Amino acid sequence: MAGQPVEVSTDDFGVTVYRKGSPKLTLEQRLQAFDPDTHGGEVLSSGRLGAEVF
Repeated sequence: MAGQPVEVSTDDFGVTVYRKGSPKLTLEQRLQAFDPDTHGGEVLSSGRLGAEVF
């Protein structure tokens, strides 16, 4: 997968590649994974406060 952070090590037997961390997604991949029903809306909605009250 492109954008996947890896760690490479060598020894007497060859080369080993280890996956490290989360893949770095492109904007297109992030937008494709976005679901408005799951990720949309206000997280901490509240009533009007301070100067918003009129």
